[in-house]
Amino acid sequence: MILFALIQAILLFLFIPKEAEENKWMIIGLSNFSTVFFGPTSLIGQTYYQLNLTPAPEAIYGYTSTALHTLKKLFPTARVVNILFQSPEDKPFYQDYVMCSEYYQKNGIEWINEPLP
Repeated sequence: MILFALIQAILLFLFIPKEAEENKWMIIGLSNFSTVFFGPTSLIGQTYYQLNLTPAPEAIYGYTSTALHTLKKLFPTARVVNILFQSPEDKPFYQDYVMCSEYYQKNGIEWINEPLP
């Protein structure tokens, strides 16, 4: 904004007609005052408006994580899906994943149990 105001001031200084010579600085000052002080107002207002519009996701897919539970609490209308790949039950932490997934189901998080390729 200040760069634009400076360019505008130079152009006004160069092209103000002789009839307005005695008011040249007042014309430059008044025309640049609104540019410098009120120019970014619409941009700031639009930014605040967009920040107040909190877009919510329609669906969230993820692997077993506490983030899924947090996201379900943040966006209660969103479809949150936990993807758990089937693996042999002797794999480390598999029972823990199943226990977490069952907890998620109780709290409205869907569970997809997919076989490993």
